[in-house]
Amino acid sequence: MKLAFTSCWLLLVSIAHADGEPTAAERIGLEIGPDTTAISGPLNEHGYPDYVRWLDEQMAADVMPEENFWAQFWHATGNTQRFSPEYIEALEPKLGVSISRESHWLSFVEYIIANYSDTDPRIEEWLLQDEESQKRPWTRDEFPEIADWIDRHAEQFGLMHTVAACPKACAPIISDRESMLLNDVLLPHCGMARGVARDLMAHAMLSLGEGDEAAAWQDILACHRIAHHCGHGGTMIERLVGISIHRTAFDPTVHWLSRSTLPPDELQARWRELAPALQPISFADV
Repeated sequence: MKLAFTSCWLLLVSIAHADGEPTAAERIGLEIGPDTTAISGPLNEHGYPDYVRWLDEQMAADVMPEENFWAQFWHATGNTQRFSPEYIEALEPKLGVSISRESHWLSFVEYIIANYSDTDPRIEEWLLQDEESQKRPWTRDEFPEIADWIDRHAEQFGLMHTVAACPKACAPIISDRESMLLNDVLLPHCGMARGVARDLMAHAMLSLGEGDEAAAWQDILACHRIAHHCGHGGTMIERLVGISIHRTAFDPTVHWLSRSTLPPDELQARWRELAPALQPISFADV
């Protein structure tokens, strides 16, 4: 029956009016119910299942702003993707928090753009160092500009450790046009999460290079938690990004383990911290 409904849906799309408006379900005698589709409501103005609204309501059920990772994430970072004021205004009531129209999370690349001329010959070298800083332990003498950026934004990193520890995650689903299809939704939080994760890894690698095992662990744990929150979103893209962020944290995790001097019981305690964030990301229920 589900296959039949899918075929019917494709047929309806193909016979849509020239102006792009779909044919109303009522006009062709289509009755939506459990025998035609797993999702039978809510319905949109044309009488078809509104998948975007349904998923949004399912994801948001029983999630309060203070326990919602994405609410606290947006509140902490601000509008890092420079989305329109209209989008932010639509997002705020869904998350239940205020969001700065400015960015509160300044990546290293944004930092050098803001503080140095774009003709500065050192910029290309700094960009290469930015990539290298996420791959291996390093020291301040190696990448002083990145270390200076980290020092200037130490409060941001500490706040992200707290935000990542939120127990639940619900990213509101908002489309840039009237649509009931998930391929039209906006997912700016995915790009934001990847950027923050890369910065956390640079911070972790500096801590490892300086011998601060405890500080590095907090960055690594936060990164895996962010991956978990993103990877258990309601869309395929979010789950792929979650896997990508876990991969970003893989090298720092291995470096941390190879350098750790903790006794077995404390390593076991670290594993208990990390294990909930490593729950498998499934695509079967997307």
